[in-house]
Amino acid sequence: MASSSSSAVPVTKPTTTKKAKSAKGSVVYALTTVKLYKSTDFNKRQLTKIYKKQARINRPMFLVLKQTTNQQGHAIYRVRDLRSGKTGYMLSAAKYLTGAYYSAKVTRVKVLNPKGINEYSNRQLSGRKKHVKKNRSLNVEKVVDYGHTSRLQLTNGRYVSANKRLVLATKIAKTSGQNTDAAGTPVATAPSPTTSTSSSSSTTTTTPSVPTTTPTGSNNASSSSTNTSGTTNDNSGTNTNATTETVTVSVNANGSVLASGSITLAKGATALDALNALASQHNMSITTVGSGITAYVKGINGYNAGPAGTMTGWLYSINGNQPNTSIGAYVVANGDRISLNYNK
Repeated sequence: MASSSSSAVPVTKPTTTKKAKSAKGSVVYALTTVKLYKSTDFNKRQLTKIYKKQARINRPMFLVLKQTTNQQGHAIYRVRDLRSGKTGYMLSAAKYLTGAYYSAKVTRVKVLNPKGINEYSNRQLSGRKKHVKKNRSLNVEKVVDYGHTSRLQLTNGRYVSANKRLVLATKIAKTSGQNTDAAGTPVATAPSPTTSTSSSSSTTTTTPSVPTTTPTGSNNASSSSTNTSGTTNDNSGTNTNATTETVTVSVNANGSVLASGSITLAKGATALDALNALASQHNMSITTVGSGITAYVKGINGYNAGPAGTMTGWLYSINGNQPNTSIGAYVVANGDRISLNYNK
């Protein structure tokens, strides 16, 4: 892919990134091995417990009592173990802890709990109505807050727990930018097994490389919009400005917007170029493997893809729909809305 001789400087100012919601009062679970300390000084003498990495249904859960920074400069939580009641401090980075209850616009879930779950008549989860076995799918009307946790109100009016240890979201409303296939199952933009084991190494980039020529292939995006020079597109998505394309990019994880903005790129640029340009604006860390049709986003700001075969990873969509090609091969059109969402 040829690089533009001019720097890829956005013509318009990015929208202000939303401030992340405080985690205080939320329930989180451990994604990997985590350590609990008696004080904010993280040394061996203060270590009180090590929680080993567990399968999803057995992950330890904690109530966040406070979020702060310790003497070593690490972002940390003061937490309470919901099983033992033990309190202490642990690292709060996204690779260690994430929300244990769904808050996004989930519209379908699959039961994960080996013993199944129950449907109830109310959000207090009392008045049992039906038992649902493992691997059964349930259609969700909305997510309902309940104290430090949340419930899923089903389309039949009943309620189930929104605990991620018990259910797995397999479809999220398009307004969240979630990619879904025809059956409504999230689709990760992962490379094939041969690609993941290829010699292409992971790289972190914050500087976009924008092509000056259009790569082979085209997209079918349909959008009507006006660019910064006042040029209007028709409903086929064709840009009457022959040299640049202006798109919006949004990166979301755990219900929060990590970054969003308007990006202007050379004509022929890809969705990955747009993501890299946004990363450059917001000083974000992007880790990718492969290129072109094998390009795959492995991590953004510490939110990393899980092992092969899992549902954990970054999913991308264009104007609310999943393209039939990788993020590195999709050529953007003026007015495109590019959304990346972290599925946990």
